Amino acid sequence: MERRNTWYRLAVLMVVACLVFLLVPCASAQEAVLVGRIAHTEGQVLRFVPETQDWVATVQDAPFGMHDTLYTDPRARAECMMPNGLWVRIGGSAQIQLLALQSDAADIDLASGVARFYNKSANGVVKATTPFGAVLAEPHAVFDLYVGDQSVEVLALQGAVHFIHQADNARYDVVPGGRSVLANASEVTSGDGNLDADWDDWNAKRDSLWAQRGHRQGASVRHVPPQLQDDAYALEANGRWERVRYQGEEHEFWRPTTVAPTWQPFTVGRWTDWYGDQCWVPAEPFGYVTHHYGNWVLVDGGWYWAPPVATVAVPTGPLLGLAWYPGRVAWLYSDVDIGWIPLAPTEVYYAHIAWGPQTVVVATAPTMSLSLGSLAFAPAAVVVPQTAFYAVPTYTAVRVTHIAQTTIVNNFRPAPVVNNTVLSHYTQSTNKYNFTNVTVTQKPHSEVVTRITHNQQMAVQQASPVNAALFNQTLATSQPATPLHQAAVPPPTVTNKIVPANQVQVPANQVQFHRVEMKTHPKPATASPAVQPLTGAQPSAPGTPPPPPSVPRIPSAVPAARRPRGAAAAVWRADAAPRPAHPTDQSETGRPGHTAPAWRARHTTRAAWCHGYPVSAAPAARREQTGGAGATQNGATASGAAAWHG
Repeated sequence: MERRNTWYRLAVLMVVACLVFLLVPCASAQEAVLVGRIAHTEGQVLRFVPETQDWVATVQDAPFGMHDTLYTDPRARAECMMPNGLWVRIGGSAQIQLLALQSDAADIDLASGVARFYNKSANGVVKATTPFGAVLAEPHAVFDLYVGDQSVEVLALQGAVHFIHQADNARYDVVPGGRSVLANASEVTSGDGNLDADWDDWNAKRDSLWAQRGHRQGASVRHVPPQLQDDAYALEANGRWERVRYQGEEHEFWRPTTVAPTWQPFTVGRWTDWYGDQCWVPAEPFGYVTHHYGNWVLVDGGWYWAPPVATVAVPTGPLLGLAWYPGRVAWLYSDVDIGWIPLAPTEVYYAHIAWGPQTVVVATAPTMSLSLGSLAFAPAAVVVPQTAFYAVPTYTAVRVTHIAQTTIVNNFRPAPVVNNTVLSHYTQSTNKYNFTNVTVTQKPHSEVVTRITHNQQMAVQQASPVNAALFNQTLATSQPATPLHQAAVPPPTVTNKIVPANQVQVPANQVQFHRVEMKTHPKPATASPAVQPLTGAQPSAPGTPPPPPSVPRIPSAVPAARRPRGAAAAVWRADAAPRPAHPTDQSETGRPGHTAPAWRARHTTRAAWCHGYPVSAAPAARREQTGGAGATQNGATASGAAAWHG
C-alpha cells in the first residue's frame, strides 16, 4: 500500500509539473527574435508598412527588424545597428530591406543608393544582395556599396569582401584600398576605386562620435552584455548604478537621474503597432535599451532597470535573458481609456510573436482569465484616453492621474494584447503604424514595392534559416574570377523614386523621376580613414578566414558537448565573449564600438559579471539556484504566470 501511495504522489507531482511547464514559457524552447534599431537619422527616412502597403516616417530609436524596408530622400542619411555586430549606414535615395537576422549572419537587400556595411562580428558573415549580385563580407570587414539603375560598385575598406555575380555565381574578391568591382547584369569589370568624399566624411564623423562615446562608457559597460555595450555611454550620462535589495537579494540596478521625481517607465514616448504587437518608441536618450531589454522594477517607490544577463537557462527572479521585447507591459481598458502596467520579471508577456523566452503567443495560448490585481506593479498603471493612444508623441501631458488600485481592479478590464476589444477603431486605424506625427507628403512610387514583395516571399519560402556556415559554403564553392578589362560597365547612377503622394499610383512612364549622381566629389579610397589595406601574408581561402589574434574564442565555436554548464558556463561565456581592443591599439582607431574604457580593469580577471557581481562573488542564494520549472526564484514562483492563465 505504501508503494502504491508513493507512486500516486509521484504521478500527481508529474501532472502538476507538466501543467506548470505548459503555463510558463521555457527559455530553452524558444529562440529570441533578433531586432536591430535605427540609431540615427538625418532628413526624412520612410518605413514601408506591409499591412497598408503605404509608407510612414520613422525616427531614431525605432526598431529595424523582421522584413523592414526603409527608403531615404535624396538628402537623408541613417544609421542602423544590429545586435549581432552588423552596422549599416545608408545615404540618400537608398532602398534597404532586412531579409534575415541571425546571431552569426545577416542578409540585407540594397535595391538602390549607397550604404556602408560594418561586420563587427568575430564569427558572423554579412550578405548584401543587389539587383546585380551579392556581397559577402567576412568577420571584421567594412565595405561601401553603390547600387544604381544599371550597375553596382563594391569598394572594400577593411577585411575580406567578395562579390558574387548574379549572372554566373562567379566570385570576385575585392581588395581593401584597391580597385573596386563594377558590375551590371552581364559583365564584371574593375572600377577606379574612388568613393564619394562627402559620404566618406560623414561616415568618419559618425565613427569619431562612436569612438568618443566608447570613452564615456564608464562603469556601465561592465553591467550589460557585450551586445549592448555600445549604449553604455547613454546609461552613464543619464543615471547611476545603485545597490538595491529586491525580492530578498542584493543587486546593482540602474536608476535614471535625468528625469522628474515622479517619472516612471513607458511614459515618455509612444506606442506603435509593429508586426501586430505594440512597440515602444522612446523619447529619452536611454530609452531604447532600457525599454526593450531587461526589466524595470519598482523598489521603495523608485524605478530601477535590471539589465539582462547574457544567458539564463530559465527565467529567474529579476534576471531576464538577453532578448528583445517590443514592450513588456500588461494591458487594461475601460470604455474610454486604455492603460498598461509594467510587468515584473517573472510575469508573463503576451504577444503575437515569440519575441523572447518570457513570451506567450496569444494564438497558441489557452483561454485566459486575466487578473489585474495579481500584477506586482498594478498601482503604477499608466492610463490615457483612447483618443490619445496613437495621437500624441509622448503620454506625459495626457496621462490620467490619481487612479487608485481599487479603481484599476474594479473599473478596468485586462487584455493580453491590444485589439478591437480594447480599441473599437483598432482595425480601421492607420495611425497605429505611426512613429511620429509628421505628415508624409512625398513617398516612394508604387513600383518599388515589387522588389519588396518579392523579397518577402523569398524569405518566407526559404527552406532553412540563414547562417554563417551557409554563407561560408557559398564562398568556398564559388568559382573565383577576374574582372574583364574591356567590359563597358557604366558607373552607378540612381533614380530617386520619391514622388508627391498623389502620384504614387500613377504609371511610372507618366511620372518625372529625378536622377541622382552617386559620387559628386570622388576621392581615392586610400584617402579614407576607414581603409585598412591588407598587409603581410595572404588570407586563407574564402569562407575559412583565421580569426584575428586579438579575437578570443567565441562560444559558438566550441562543440556543445565540451561546453561547461551551470555557474562555470557563465564564467566561460564571459571569458569567451569578444572583448574590445586595447585603447592603444591603433588598428581599431575610428571603428565604431571598438574603444575600450577601463579595459585593464575589466579584463585582468576572468569573471562573468551579473548585475555588478562576478560569479565568484555573487550572493550564495543566486549561485545555488537551479531554476527548475516551478521552483522558487528570488522569492517569486510560477504562480504569477499561472494567475494570468486562469
